[in-house]
Amino acid sequence: MMQQKYVITDKDCIIVFPASMNHSDFKDFNPVRAGFIKIYINSGGLAAACYGESVSLKLKSDPKVDERIANFQLSLL
Repeated sequence: MMQQKYVITDKDCIIVFPASMNHSDFKDFNPVRAGFIKIYINSGGLAAACYGESVSLKLKSDPKVDERIANFQLSLL
């Protein structure tokens, strides 16, 4: 399982990046939510768990919605 950070843009697109970077590095992508994401393997393939918040952007995650977006994008890989 790998923990990284993410932002959700105003176009409902998720951008996942290393935990060593700041959420605020992605402020130009018009983020509406942000937090942490764990990507793991389940019986159906890759899956995501979203949680937390971004202090630098002052944005919270919405785990249910964000996981739906993340899992959709993972299904395209």
